[in-house]
Amino acid sequence: MFQWGGKHQKAFDTLKEKISTTPVLALPDLQRPFEIQTDASDYARGAVLTQHGKPICYHSETFNPTVVNYPTYDKEMYALVQSVKKWKRYLMGKETVIHTDHQPLQYLHSQTKLQQSRHYRWMGFIQQFHLVIRYKKSIHNKVADMLSRPIINASTILKHNSVLHESYIEQYAQDMDFKDVYATFSQGKRVEELDYHVKDRLLYHCGKLYIPQTERVKIIREAHTSLISGHFGVSKTVAQLQRFCYWPKMNETVSIYVRGCAMCAKSKPNNRKLGLYTPLPIPSDPWESVSMDFVGGLPKSRKGHDYLYVVVDRFSKMCILIPCNKQITAKQTANCSLKMYGFILDYPLPLYLIKTPDLW
Repeated sequence: MFQWGGKHQKAFDTLKEKISTTPVLALPDLQRPFEIQTDASDYARGAVLTQHGKPICYHSETFNPTVVNYPTYDKEMYALVQSVKKWKRYLMGKETVIHTDHQPLQYLHSQTKLQQSRHYRWMGFIQQFHLVIRYKKSIHNKVADMLSRPIINASTILKHNSVLHESYIEQYAQDMDFKDVYATFSQGKRVEELDYHVKDRLLYHCGKLYIPQTERVKIIREAHTSLISGHFGVSKTVAQLQRFCYWPKMNETVSIYVRGCAMCAKSKPNNRKLGLYTPLPIPSDPWESVSMDFVGGLPKSRKGHDYLYVVVDRFSKMCILIPCNKQITAKQTANCSLKMYGFILDYPLPLYLIKTPDLW
């Protein structure tokens, strides 16, 4: 007899917490070391950048036809190198631990003979970094392993879901597009010129399951907005659906849904050409129009300054440089602006202040 114990309750509570809690990416701390988990499958690679066990960034990529033909060792090494290239700005100058489930890679730095010319190129690149490669069993390397695996889309799910199939059978009779075709095939009649057939009371077109009208939005939602789909565009979403599904004018239906997706509209850039930038007005007097920005990455001065607050008069091109720090606050920025006004007391206040979007 099954008994519900403490470990079962703990597992249930953990599952409930994972389902109801959204994971949040952590902000990188550039003063501390990073870790990378990487993995490669037959046709794709995946990696995750972490710090103190918290994810900072995910990345996955499908292999091109050339890389698909690489042996397993080369694919895993390629995944490692590409992960370092992806996040090299974080990794330069500090120790980084890389976890891989391909055990031979942990001896990468001690190899004396390389077999392929691409190995020389890859080794020459990773020598720029202080990398510590550690072996991690696949059972513990789940995040990177999942990123390198095939996408389980809605078409794959419905292919094995008998509950959905039963509801489809009921809806075929009322479907406006194909109720006559379904009725014809259900009676055992065959029409040679049509690419349809009925199997287990389900309607197929060229081997792909026909989706009734009332169920199409659900399938598109699963293929486009699910956590493992990634909000792909129209062409990729249609390509996923066409592997197992069919209905007339699929491109048009998917296009309407994707254009109305609030997450895509908010997160994806708009590629429409909006015309030329409006030119700035030409100033007629000194200090009528000034532009300001920060210049950084400079050697520290005796007072600890490593940035410059730069103010340029657009009329005379006169430049004022005010030292500051990288971690400057809004109040300190305002004080720098007051210092700038101290240099131009003989002139009226500027009419135009031109700044970069991230200045304030």
